[in-house]
Amino acid sequence: MDAINRLAACEFGQEVYHSDGFGHIQVETVPTLGFDPSPLMLLDEIDQESKWPEFFVMAKTKSESWLLELVNHFPLTESYSTSCFVEMLNILSGRDALIILLQESPSWYWSDQNSSLIDTVLNKVELLVNGTTAGILNGEIERDMFNDISQRLIGLKLQIESPKMCEPKRGGDS
Repeated sequence: MDAINRLAACEFGQEVYHSDGFGHIQVETVPTLGFDPSPLMLLDEIDQESKWPEFFVMAKTKSESWLLELVNHFPLTESYSTSCFVEMLNILSGRDALIILLQESPSWYWSDQNSSLIDTVLNKVELLVNGTTAGILNGEIERDMFNDISQRLIGLKLQIESPKMCEPKRGGDS
């Protein structure tokens, strides 16, 4: 079985339902441990074999919760992770799922090779801002969060695109 099919077969967790004895149901997500090979190793294999188009065909068949669990296995030190996260922004459709993924976007691996993707992320943030209901406390909190994400991404893009401006001054330089 190839890396994509092995990754697709991964079950990241299962929900266990408990009754509290008072008519309420508690939901616990129990993580599945002991992947062999690990999702990280499978992702690296997919990258080495340049199988991302096939990976995204598979990803479109998975639930948003599965995709969000998978995101946790991507290495934040690899440029392929950022490219995949941006593509997942196009696959995910639920507002909550998009917010979960976007909240981490300033921490993704950004470099001069992928800084153009920041605009794609900013566009997705803008779409969500425009979909925020005005006058609701939750809407204000979301707008503040989106503004923070946007400002951090814009700052990263500026740093990447003008690295000489960000270099620390050396002793004796004025």
